[in-house]
Amino acid sequence: MSIRCVFLDVDGTTVDSEPRNRRAIEEAARIGGHKIKPKDWDYLGGQGDNVIWSLISQIMPDFTEVFNTAASFERACLNAKLDRIHEINKIEEVFEAIDLFRRSGIKIAPVSNSITPDALASLEHAGYSREDFVFCLFRDDLAKKKLRAKPHPDPYQEALRMMNAALRQAADNAGEDFVDITPAECLVFEDSKTGVRSGLAAGMNVLRIAEENEPRLDEEEREQLLEGRDIARIL
Repeated sequence: MSIRCVFLDVDGTTVDSEPRNRRAIEEAARIGGHKIKPKDWDYLGGQGDNVIWSLISQIMPDFTEVFNTAASFERACLNAKLDRIHEINKIEEVFEAIDLFRRSGIKIAPVSNSITPDALASLEHAGYSREDFVFCLFRDDLAKKKLRAKPHPDPYQEALRMMNAALRQAADNAGEDFVDITPAECLVFEDSKTGVRSGLAAGMNVLRIAEENEPRLDEEEREQLLEGRDIARIL
């Protein structure tokens, strides 16, 4: 397997922010009168705050009396997250892997369901800068392009299109030839099943970063994620 570029999820993958995120979202949800239970994160994990608003509103219509739009809930979550920015740390193993990829000439870009202010603040607090990446692609960027967020393949398909465009332009400027990167030459780092589905659906190789005490996926879960596809695989 030849890898030419790496795409990174942010929360729970590149930065240790999931506990912070969950506490912030739970705090915002309580304001609306809803208590998120630990087991709820099995399906909420990796979803954007707008999707979480939609899911809560479906089971608790009164929630919209406090947060009448997804955007209002999203703002409350963002404020709570930024108030807790000090709770974020880099994930050292991923940080070291990124440094190794960079020194090996492999191009890197973060792709996240988080919105730009939150994702950039998290990356910066963990010690990253924009110069570390070819570009950043976040949920609000996707929305502007009328593309779907994870678990759909759109984020990683668009990331690959942007990567090829950027590298092709650089090669043209240098008078060099460039062969487009294929999905099979991409490696995706993800932690949530939502993100894994997105990477696999885009035909890319996916490395899932699981929590230390999290059980490995059983065969049934692996098959559900792979959805019968032969090209994609979980490493």
